[in-house]
Amino acid sequence: GRDEIIQALSDRGIGTSVHYVPLHRQPYWRDRYQLTPARFAHAEAAYQCMLSLPLFTAMHDTDQDRVIGALHELLG
Repeated sequence: GRDEIIQALSDRGIGTSVHYVPLHRQPYWRDRYQLTPARFAHAEAAYQCMLSLPLFTAMHDTDQDRVIGALHELLG
C-alpha cells in the first residue's frame, strides 16, 4: 500500500508527503458536521492511494531519474 511505498522510498533517501487531506478528515469540518469517511467513499479511496513525490525548481534530471527508477523497482 501507500505507506509501504512511502517507507521504501524513504529508505532510498527519497522524501514523499501526503498532501491534500480530504475535507471530511480535517478536524474542524469533521467535528462540526460529523463527517465520516463512509460518506465520502471516492474521496477516501483516492486519499488512501495518493502521495506527493519530490518536485522542486533545483531538481536535476538525475534526481528525477532516481525517483522514477525507485518507483519502477517498487511498483514493477
